[in-house]
Amino acid sequence: MRDFVRKFAAGSRTQNALRLLLAGFKQSVNRRRALRLVRKPSARPQPQRVLVVLNGGIGNAVEATPLVQAIRAHWPDASIDLCTPYEDLFRGWCLISRLTSRLDLLGKSAWDHTLIPWSSTLSPQESSSGRLGKVHVVPLIGAWFIKPEREYNLDMIRALGYRGPTPPLYVSVSDPGAWSPDPGIWVALVPGGQGGAKWKHKHWPHFDVLLQSLLEYAEQVNVCILGGSGDPDIARRQGEGRVLDMRGRWSLSEVAWVLKQMDAAVGNDCGPMHIADAVRVPTVTLFGPTCELKNGPLHGGTVLTTSIECRPCQYARTMFTCSDPRCLSELSPDAVFRAVTGWLPQGDRSRHHLAPAASATR
Repeated sequence: MRDFVRKFAAGSRTQNALRLLLAGFKQSVNRRRALRLVRKPSARPQPQRVLVVLNGGIGNAVEATPLVQAIRAHWPDASIDLCTPYEDLFRGWCLISRLTSRLDLLGKSAWDHTLIPWSSTLSPQESSSGRLGKVHVVPLIGAWFIKPEREYNLDMIRALGYRGPTPPLYVSVSDPGAWSPDPGIWVALVPGGQGGAKWKHKHWPHFDVLLQSLLEYAEQVNVCILGGSGDPDIARRQGEGRVLDMRGRWSLSEVAWVLKQMDAAVGNDCGPMHIADAVRVPTVTLFGPTCELKNGPLHGGTVLTTSIECRPCQYARTMFTCSDPRCLSELSPDAVFRAVTGWLPQGDRSRHHLAPAASATR
């Protein structure tokens, strides 16, 4: 203390004045921080009605479910309406007040806030209706500072005061009743995804080779092929009685139930793989032109990519003009096979045990 006083006294008047000014500033900042800790919560009026629009892709809708949970946590007394074409995937969800596929089915309802997650849109008529209240949208996602899509969605409610953690994914699960898995090990293959020229390069071309390798791996292995009726036919009568081709036969909530019975699921970056992540089945997701950081699993799984320099190209838009999608064609069946079998029950490993390895690049 004496040394401090001696040094302080030895300083010039200007130095001493600056030190006193700095000490006063620090004291003021600390006082404000202390007052902030004991200050009463703001008396802002809470919204009565909130609308969330989920009309993008299936995966986009699943990735927006943490937003709905954060809204409920932040505004526990608000009425939350959900507008989505995937009603079956969210039917019976206790957090929402009303579920509809079209806004006009809600009559003349008006909302205080409308939140539009990534990939969802409103028609010009809906946007100009004057009943949406304050509209919140996700800024355009560029190639820089990329983060998981669910985090972009949560930024909307964070801007309104939410300070909690990222909630889990959610989907409704419905037992199809007409099928139950036979004893053994079950692997779901998801060879499809969105069709058309826009997403054609998202499809890994070696699912038939992987299917044959899984059937040869062990007699206890059974394979269930999921997706739409227009997705690639990879069964080809392989493994008679051990391959179940159920493309296009179940609703989304029934697909969720089936995925929950699997020991692992492997597929392209597509909606059913996000559903698999939501029901906590171990996943192996194959990423080519799309970005694994934005679209990767939340609850644990394996991400497989290649080290092709031009990927991911979805933000450069070259994925639509690429004539040689090596980012997926060079992802070897052996690498995918090893990743899938790493999740399967072995020895004393319990069903659906999550392995420590969460990603890999081949």
